[in-house]
Amino acid sequence: MRKLHLSAKLFTTAYRKFRAVVQQLYRYVVFFGAADSSKSYSAHQDIVLDLMTAKADILVMRKQASHIRESCYKLLKAIILAWGLTTSFDFFYSSDKREIVFKPTGRKIVFMGVNDPESLKSLFGFYRVLIEEANQLEWGDFLEIDRRARSEQFIQIILLLNPVSESHWIKSKLIDDAAYAGQVGSCHVTYRDNEYITPERIAALERLKDVDPYQYRVYVLGLWGIIRPDNPYFHKINPTVHFGKVVYNPRIPVYCSFDFNKINSVTLRQKPVINGVEVPQFFREIHQGGEGLDLEYICKEIAHTYGRSNQLHITGDASGGASNALTPGNRSAWRLTQTYMSQYGAHYTNYQVPKANPHTDDARFVVNALIHHYGDDFKIDDKACPVLAADVQRCKTATDGKLDKDDCNKFDYGHLSDCGRYDLCNFEYTTFRSLGHYKKAA
Repeated sequence: MRKLHLSAKLFTTAYRKFRAVVQQLYRYVVFFGAADSSKSYSAHQDIVLDLMTAKADILVMRKQASHIRESCYKLLKAIILAWGLTTSFDFFYSSDKREIVFKPTGRKIVFMGVNDPESLKSLFGFYRVLIEEANQLEWGDFLEIDRRARSEQFIQIILLLNPVSESHWIKSKLIDDAAYAGQVGSCHVTYRDNEYITPERIAALERLKDVDPYQYRVYVLGLWGIIRPDNPYFHKINPTVHFGKVVYNPRIPVYCSFDFNKINSVTLRQKPVINGVEVPQFFREIHQGGEGLDLEYICKEIAHTYGRSNQLHITGDASGGASNALTPGNRSAWRLTQTYMSQYGAHYTNYQVPKANPHTDDARFVVNALIHHYGDDFKIDDKACPVLAADVQRCKTATDGKLDKDDCNKFDYGHLSDCGRYDLCNFEYTTFRSLGHYKKAA
């Protein structure tokens, strides 16, 4: 094959940044950033170049196989065409064969959907795995790919994404977790790393700074954040005014709200007096996420930290009153909670557990009316309660007015906002009833 000569002008600063990280041979590379940064184009350029000297094949993946043809496959084909190399490649895209083959060596790019369990059984012989829109994958998807990817040589897994949520597993588990220290390289880019972006696109992106600060943070600055849905469940939440530092006061009661699941969650807040009014302010969350963080541990932590100086008001998920095989002795989660709290010294406790949880459409009216009522003084400490802060921005309203539980379950979020919802509906319902007309306005 003739020697390939490509002009340096074909490659953006984003490409050069990405290539520098790839060459450090990390097992995992997280390539993230803003819109119009050319990150996807740059990563696909790199795949084409690598394939021509590769000693093994390359795997390109997306969550849904049906999305690959119009994205990754089409983009790779366009790059090869732009470089005048189409005669050196064969292209196949059918139900049983999805490949781009470099004819001089026979090495190929194979396309696969994460949602295809049969294909995932055999991930042997690939030395690079590129996952487009990696933020769509669940933690279990990634672990399965990582476990099954085998080769006789070094394997590198590259994840491309917009950094939608700080609480996403890519950041919380892969980038921040000490278990992966030294194995993960990250590359952050914005439109400023793309020399070919037009002035019109720059103007449109910068306009988001005034129109939608949340989208500006993620899609222009390329920073980890939360994109609010079109129909948010907690639609009265304004992060600009409702997120901020909350100081714990050992002299006033603490309100605890539990959500029982395979992952137990608790929110803690107080009601300091501000301008003559007691206002809910959330200062801590506990979310089971590691060894030892079971229900007993959580109760012990609350009892030892707050139960000896504060009156504790406790509420939460009404379904915790049912016997559950996941609890010791098949006892209800609430019976266990009371036992543990007493055992570890929290004797000044008041339990306000409802017989049934309010319907999520009714609860939506209640919580938004209360947030509206308390105004700017209603607070969530987003540094101490990052998952709660993420949940209340991310939760969606379904078409029937209820919480979109399908989305919560699919992407495993909403546990802490459930705690907050139970808290406000149970502890603040008397205040809500006094508001009258706010019920319809909310």
